[in-house]
Amino acid sequence: MDYFSWLVYGIFMVIACALAYKTERKNYDPVWLGITYLFVVVFWGIRYKIGFDYVGYMEIFEALKYSTWPLVEPGYKVINWIFVSSEIGYVWVMFTMAALSYFFLFKVFVREKIFLYGIFFSLAFQFQFMLASQMRQALVISAFLYALHFIEVRKYWRYALFMAFMMLFHYTAGFMIAALIMARIKIPSWGWLCMIIGAYGLLLSGVSGMLGNKLLMALPFYQLYLSSDNSTMTTALEEGFSIVLFFWVVVALYLLLYRKTIN
Repeated sequence: MDYFSWLVYGIFMVIACALAYKTERKNYDPVWLGITYLFVVVFWGIRYKIGFDYVGYMEIFEALKYSTWPLVEPGYKVINWIFVSSEIGYVWVMFTMAALSYFFLFKVFVREKIFLYGIFFSLAFQFQFMLASQMRQALVISAFLYALHFIEVRKYWRYALFMAFMMLFHYTAGFMIAALIMARIKIPSWGWLCMIIGAYGLLLSGVSGMLGNKLLMALPFYQLYLSSDNSTMTTALEEGFSIVLFFWVVVALYLLLYRKTIN
């Protein structure tokens, strides 16, 4: 067990939560909000060899220095090209991606008035680790959480255009547009409960991975990976039992049972 990592992330969580608590007590004063934002972004932005995809993003940066490498989305290419003249430009790319992701995430936490809980649970439930590893996918998820407000206030075109724009960073953002349809379907709590349990069962059985592979093969962009050195990246990961994922499911089921209606 890596006790040093436990210590580092433990100290980070304590300081980040303390700053979030102070920010809430100060009624989201911009100064304290900015301090908390910078602390979190700098911590994740200047990491060194942290994240499963760290080396991969270094290689993407080097490839884009000398070619128009086709295996990443245009928005992410632009961010790389901005820093292409720097020897450690990939560090600035990762910093920029962290800054963008946490911008959207902090907007959600402030809007929903869950700033302290948001900081704590996004780390405890490992989303912050995803932000540090799968940067493009995590940016889209943060943007999706932010954009859900457009559906709530019935600004449907703004939501659709925003998620279409986020396809510049990961093409799977296009699937998020389906939330416009789901928002119009009134599903009772027991219906959501059955779907969550069913989806969890499909995940453990490997069926969802098989369906995920078929879906990936239907997307022309990701078919390019098959003819590259990254061909193994076009297969869905096989998921076994995970205590963290199980905890997510338990929390979701608790919310469904606790509330009579789900928005």
